Amino acid sequence: MALVRCNSRSRPGKRPLPPVLLLVLGIFCGCDALNAPLKEEIDYHLSLHPVKTGEELAAAIGAVPLGGSGAFTIMTDIFLSATIFIGGKTITVEAYAGNGEEKTIRRAAGFFGSMFEVQPGGTLVLGGGRDKERLALDGNSPALTDSLIKVGGGNLALNDGAELRNNHGNSGGGVYVASGSFTMTGGTISGNTADTYGGGVCVSTGSFTMTGGSISGNTVTSSASGTGGGGVYVVSGSFTVTGGSISGNTSSTSGGGVYNQSIFTMSGGTISGNRALGGSGFGGGVCTISSAGFTMSGGSISGNYGGHGGGVSVTSSGVLNMSGGTIGGNTAAVQGGGVYVQDAGCYFRMGGPAVVHPNNPVYLAGTPYPNNAKITVTALLTPPGGITALLTSEATSLTTALVVEYYTYHLTNGDVKKFRYNNSTTELVFIGGSFLREGRIPPPP
Repeated sequence: MALVRCNSRSRPGKRPLPPVLLLVLGIFCGCDALNAPLKEEIDYHLSLHPVKTGEELAAAIGAVPLGGSGAFTIMTDIFLSATIFIGGKTITVEAYAGNGEEKTIRRAAGFFGSMFEVQPGGTLVLGGGRDKERLALDGNSPALTDSLIKVGGGNLALNDGAELRNNHGNSGGGVYVASGSFTMTGGTISGNTADTYGGGVCVSTGSFTMTGGSISGNTVTSSASGTGGGGVYVVSGSFTVTGGSISGNTSSTSGGGVYNQSIFTMSGGTISGNRALGGSGFGGGVCTISSAGFTMSGGSISGNYGGHGGGVSVTSSGVLNMSGGTIGGNTAAVQGGGVYVQDAGCYFRMGGPAVVHPNNPVYLAGTPYPNNAKITVTALLTPPGGITALLTSEATSLTTALVVEYYTYHLTNGDVKKFRYNNSTTELVFIGGSFLREGRIPPPP
């Protein structure tokens, strides 16, 4: 029998043939008609449960037994009239590819709760299908609602093709993690608003791990002290970034991109173009107030804007541990284009290839010496461009920019040469090292 090649994607601009029709066609034409990739695609689509209404999706998920799993394909735009609870089971929701059109889940009129709530023992996977079909959860209302998704002891996974958008919540416009875990490998969280904490995501407890995707264009509206985190707010628990981007988010107070008061670790990805508005706004990119701190070993923080600390602000006993990555090209309306360190009770530790670019000064606030903020060197400095940071401090005649050694490391002559400063009334003071107890470099002429 002659080989007949059936391809569901061979008709540009047209809907692919339904999987069942492809299967019948393959049987009619003979086994050879079903080449391996096509048969695999048909088997995949037949394994998913197609749904066409919100009621059908809720009923189908409810019918999955505890300990079981179910995969569902959204065939058309649907509306939910109540929260779908997922506990003790694993649920995957994707969109039917069709001709590439997005499939959207919205709230029905009069419904203001979360669309999904993931409870203990439950897992919800959104997107990430074979063709990365476009699935959107759209809040579709400027009125105050709950977060699009709440995680309360279970696990949420957001993959390529999925988007959480256009929602207005009190805390966590897109996702609120009360406990449990949230993993983002792709997709987008965009255009959401929170009144107080986390325009995109609020982590109350539990964990949030971001390896890809984007969190962009989200907003926190409150101007009250302690609120913020246009992109992400970490109350407790942990936030880990190894990839992806946090960009274009806005806070009316602090933490345009990220507001951290727990554990925030960054080894990759980008934080860029975020804003902490107002002269008192702290941390256009990141505001960290936690003694557990913000640890940066890779990635970049660039193009952000804030009042104090365009890139990063370290306040209220906060800690910034920087062993890699770059901070550059940020802007501060008041002080610290790159990094703002509030006082001697805050810690900025640097080592290895970490760089705050010379176009982005580090502002060491507080006076008089030795009570001002300082940089602590934790390891041999190896910045790729030869300069670790440009320092400045309070503009008085008796202030100093201070660099000290960590208790497990001794400053070297090479470390000393890695710092610059730009305030003609400031001395650059180094304390530590086997050769140096206290060394002063006079101000530039």
